Amino acid sequence: MRLVGGTPLCLKVIFGVLISGVTVNDFPVLERLRLFNPGTGGSGLHHLRSFSNAPQLKTLFISDTATPAGFPTTRQELRAITSPFEWGSLSHLTIDMDFSWMSYTFFKSCPNLFSFRDLSRQDNWSGKEDWPVLRHPCLRVLHSNNPSFLHRIRCTALEEFSIPLVPGEEALSRAAALFPARSLTFILDNRIPSRPFIETNIQSAIKRISRHQCSTRLCLDVRRASFRHILVLCKLIAAHSTIFPYMSHLVLRLRHQAPACSEDSVCLLSSPADASALGIIMYELQIRNSPERLNLVTFEVLCSMKKCPDCVKDFITQFRQLKPSTLNVEFFMPSQLSVFFIYLLSVDSDPRRL
Repeated sequence: MRLVGGTPLCLKVIFGVLISGVTVNDFPVLERLRLFNPGTGGSGLHHLRSFSNAPQLKTLFISDTATPAGFPTTRQELRAITSPFEWGSLSHLTIDMDFSWMSYTFFKSCPNLFSFRDLSRQDNWSGKEDWPVLRHPCLRVLHSNNPSFLHRIRCTALEEFSIPLVPGEEALSRAAALFPARSLTFILDNRIPSRPFIETNIQSAIKRISRHQCSTRLCLDVRRASFRHILVLCKLIAAHSTIFPYMSHLVLRLRHQAPACSEDSVCLLSSPADASALGIIMYELQIRNSPERLNLVTFEVLCSMKKCPDCVKDFITQFRQLKPSTLNVEFFMPSQLSVFFIYLLSVDSDPRRL
């Protein structure tokens, strides 16, 4: 397989399926690469050698779900099978593997990263406790699920930081406190094992993280959860002026999935009653005694439906009526929901701003 031409390219490769025709030095204009291993055999990391000469490559996503027996077990083994790859050219890297110590090794190899996402599923560092702290001078965007990995890195130029919010998980919240950033994102997901998502379970974690943060932008990224989680978090912040006291911009990133609302999928923006409760909390956020006042709320709705559901329209209509008059609100939805944009245009000249 030979890729030529002057147009930037994005390539998706499934290990063992498309890789058989790939030869070295075939990717002079490749800029983005996604590598997947379906997990049917050993690790596919050695296939990175096929892309060792990709001088324009800036973005790499690696997802390897091989059985543990197929993984390298030490940094030396991992380096041996990936060393021909030019890690120094990468600016955006996502690692989705079983072990977070692998993320550490990849992170160490990439001195010019702008964005790094650690999606590894196991935080087992047995026998690696003495690995030193890595300092990254230019990283701007960071996401990680794993406290052990976070405790072993420092990012002095960080601007955006995101973590899963796991009630009762002290190790993760303690690690998160090490990463002050202008923009902070909490990911809420019912698939993450935790104690019940209630105020008493999250209050200590939120306080611990916010004590070291001067974030002006807070994003609540809700995945497979209910609107009640947003109400609990916003109410908690509104009741304590010392929690994120400099927050001026709140982003609610929501998902609305077809065919029906259920706790297993997502049920968000589901009723005017939710809008009423949120409107009251927004008012409380605005008048709380903190150094900075909330002045902008952004709704980002990721919707899998081909047309905008009526419950979303009802929510927006109700929230428009109940939000504080001094609060600016933006609303973003996928462009394919043309019916919804027509609806917004009928009530406002700007389809993004309510």
